[in-house]
Amino acid sequence: MQKIWHSQTSWGTEVAWWETAIDAAASLTLDAEEVAEAVWLHPTELHARADLLPSNYEFLSAWKAAKFAIGGFSDPFAPHGGD
Repeated sequence: MQKIWHSQTSWGTEVAWWETAIDAAASLTLDAEEVAEAVWLHPTELHARADLLPSNYEFLSAWKAAKFAIGGFSDPFAPHGGD
């Protein structure tokens, strides 16, 4: 597991983005009291969401600027194999 990005929201909440690998057979368990929604989105779909927090736009901009790479690719808006 590796921390790839850190930011702070305009109201002072610290946000950290982590990259990790999980087994394909693993199941995701969410705490309904803490998580309202969980979705898997391509970065372009994430960027298009009307409810996206400003700190998420900052994260996507930093990714596009190649300040880090995720899964071996640096531009979140470029087409990738399997997309």
